[in-house]
Amino acid sequence: MKLLQRKQIDFLLLSALMGLAMGLWATNLGSAGEVIKWKDKEGNVHYSDSEGEVPVEYREKIERKEYKIKEQQKSSTPWTPPWKNNDSQEFGGGSGQAPGTLKSFVVPYRAFEGTARRIIVNVRFNGSVTAPMLLDTGAPGVLITEKLARKIGVFDNDTGKLKIRSGGIGGSIPAILTIIDKIEVGEGSVEFVPVQVTSKSMSRAFEGLVGMDFMANYKMSLDNQRHLLIFQELPKSQSRPGGHDETWWRSWFYEFSRMRTGWKQYSEQLKSSGSRGSEGASFAEDQHREADRLLSKLDSYAAQNSVPMSWRRY
Repeated sequence: MKLLQRKQIDFLLLSALMGLAMGLWATNLGSAGEVIKWKDKEGNVHYSDSEGEVPVEYREKIERKEYKIKEQQKSSTPWTPPWKNNDSQEFGGGSGQAPGTLKSFVVPYRAFEGTARRIIVNVRFNGSVTAPMLLDTGAPGVLITEKLARKIGVFDNDTGKLKIRSGGIGGSIPAILTIIDKIEVGEGSVEFVPVQVTSKSMSRAFEGLVGMDFMANYKMSLDNQRHLLIFQELPKSQSRPGGHDETWWRSWFYEFSRMRTGWKQYSEQLKSSGSRGSEGASFAEDQHREADRLLSKLDSYAAQNSVPMSWRRY
């Protein structure tokens, strides 16, 4: 490892942008459901969809309310589902998706984390583990803590776990790049999500951040007064196979193949240097295998979604 630390291998390391300036705290909800509201001893207002999440000392003073999408129509400007708009080119024109099949759903959120204004959503991973996540429009992907990754079972499978450095405003930290099969927010979901795992936690109030990899398939609006997020599903399109556009596919094929090639070349370089490079060569070989697993999984997912071969160039 010391040998690797002395080497400048920036061309092998994927830097992911993290939006650290803002975030969100929320609990997920479908098109209808109960929202629980309570105040803590400091006067901060909290929201949840489960009484079990309310501290015992506050449960006698909780307020309950039913929310439904149709409540949006009570405002001065009635909300219109996207498939009923006149702009057919934007909403379903030529998409082949039947009008009225697009999802719209509401997610109530908690507006504060201490004194900070945050919007954090409950995110479900692989249909089994739910955790509070910061919703960040300034981040391209998904980042989770090592603690959450262990709950999900990231380290128990052979999906591919590539050691990288994750970079942001405050510098860079060691991280692991892997794939999560599915994440869900309310009734919305996205499959095949590249995720960074880091041992460093940004806050005790959430276990990572969710960026544009999820939100790219939805239009989202914010109701500050009632602390609601309103998601409107975008129509499926041949230009976004698997819910991802051409840039997304090309970028990940490029990154995975670049890292696979780079680690292979570095491994061979260390082997040729003799016994002094044996420890580093073993590590480099492991990294090459992990990068190859990620690339193979991406290629398989691309084939399932009929992604053009020109987008899959290594």
